[in-house]
Amino acid sequence: MPLRQLLLGLVLAAPAALAQPVELDLEAGTLTVTGSATVTAPPDRAVIRLGVQTRASTAAEALREHEEDVAHVLRQVRSFGVPDRQISIDGLNLGENYGPNGLDGYQATRIVSVATDSLAVVPDLIASVVEVGANRLDGLFYTLDETGPVQDRALEEAMARARSKALLLATAAGYDLGPVLAVLERGGGYPQPFVAGGGGRGEPGGLLDRRDGGDRERRRPLPAPALAPRPVPDPLPSVPYHVEALGLEASRARAEAFFEELDARRSVREFSDRPVPRDLIERAIATASTAPSGAHMQPWTFVAVSDADTKRRIREAAEAEERESYGGRMSDEWLEALAPLGTDWRKPFLQTAPWLVVLFAQRTGLRPDGSKRKHYYVQESCGIAAGLFIAALHHMGLATLTHTPSPMRFLSEILERPAHEAPYILFPVGYPAEGARVPDLRRKGLDEVAVWKE
Repeated sequence: MPLRQLLLGLVLAAPAALAQPVELDLEAGTLTVTGSATVTAPPDRAVIRLGVQTRASTAAEALREHEEDVAHVLRQVRSFGVPDRQISIDGLNLGENYGPNGLDGYQATRIVSVATDSLAVVPDLIASVVEVGANRLDGLFYTLDETGPVQDRALEEAMARARSKALLLATAAGYDLGPVLAVLERGGGYPQPFVAGGGGRGEPGGLLDRRDGGDRERRRPLPAPALAPRPVPDPLPSVPYHVEALGLEASRARAEAFFEELDARRSVREFSDRPVPRDLIERAIATASTAPSGAHMQPWTFVAVSDADTKRRIREAAEAEERESYGGRMSDEWLEALAPLGTDWRKPFLQTAPWLVVLFAQRTGLRPDGSKRKHYYVQESCGIAAGLFIAALHHMGLATLTHTPSPMRFLSEILERPAHEAPYILFPVGYPAEGARVPDLRRKGLDEVAVWKE
């Protein structure tokens, strides 16, 4: 993997005319030679260029859906510990699509570039973002974060070779070599990244298909836009909205009591194996499903697991992923942030807790006629539902933890979920173990999280 190639010109003094014709200036009495060097080094950074293309029947719809697709991709990338400073997004491109019958929709496109120092996560990161909205791999490059030391080594080697060549020529001609008169760096270029897949410099294309023993580029097909508008459903009938009327003091008392209750909530990693009745889990899920959601699509599925063997399989798969993450996938910055919590790859609570509840996000749903329909604001909607689920569990005296092993595809496989659902959060649920302890954390004060414009 060539990273630096230097071409140096050395002008070296000779005291008199040389006996043989060489690269020589007779009047100046100088000998000019060139030296070059190629230095290789193992990469410590990967740069991934991901294409996000979204098609829809109208420009407004394409833009709206595209913003959601990009948000899904960014969230998935961040789940691998990639800091925002190592993520960049190219400008938006919006264009028309034409078919045999003329205009048949619009396409919005952006390129998301991701740099990661955790090379081990690259395959899983790519596979993960493809599941949530990225539909083109425009390039995968392996390079160096700091190129200076490698460039310096190349420069030193090129200089040594030029000196050696000059000494050889001068000695063969019967002259002593004088001092260096000038050093010139000519061309040589910049460190060249290694392109994964072995072809060219990362030409834009699709996902690589490695079947049949070869590498051939295959563009991931985009969904065909609707050729005819669908009938717009009638607005829902309205009903009166009633809320209990409270006096000011009663409102304040309720607000304070609710705050104090939730302020006592903590994430728990030490669970009792004491059974939790199913009806409590049902109430918590029902409460979560009261969350507001984009276009009231309620794009979530809660899968509740109490079967011991299934919990064992989930723990084994989660610990395998976490072992990889703590062993090299996570950046130093991410590990530093987790250090005060004292966590590691071991997750015994996944078997001890009587219930595991997995929240799956539905990117699409089905219309009454069986056709597919896109869900909107999926991440935001599921986030709100997750918050209500946590609050409901705490209110009934149960404990939980938001566990997000990355990647989480194993949950889809073990729990046999359809392709349009993606794991969002894994909640172990149960009673805290006797003598359970939690980190002594401080929550931000109101002045740190709120801004008032009155």
